[in-house]
Amino acid sequence: MAARELIDLADCLNGYAGAIDDFIAAQANPFDGSFVDLRASQGQIAGAANLVAALALAGLAPEIAAATAALSAKVTAAQAVLKDIEAIEKNLQLAAAVLAVAAAVSTGDPFGTVTAVNGLVVRIDGAL
Repeated sequence: MAARELIDLADCLNGYAGAIDDFIAAQANPFDGSFVDLRASQGQIAGAANLVAALALAGLAPEIAAATAALSAKVTAAQAVLKDIEAIEKNLQLAAAVLAVAAAVSTGDPFGTVTAVNGLVVRIDGAL
């Protein structure tokens, strides 16, 4: 039996167990002794549903392992791309700081130049 069929069977059994539980709960006295056997049957059906679901998971284990490995590879690739983006961002920040120094020097403003150079030093320190 395929894993999908086992999952469908487990869902069906859980539906039956839920219907029995709902039926008992809808009674005037759901704790009446006449429902003991019905509650036992409901428990057995729920237990069977859990067993069938476990069998389905066991059948899906190779697929789950393959999907997990593929996801892990994609996460590793994404982390590498993120590192590249961070490196590019640092380089752009350094280039902007150098341009700020050049712009400040071209204006002849000594305070602006000092501020821009200080900003460049901070960017270089952050890149290291």
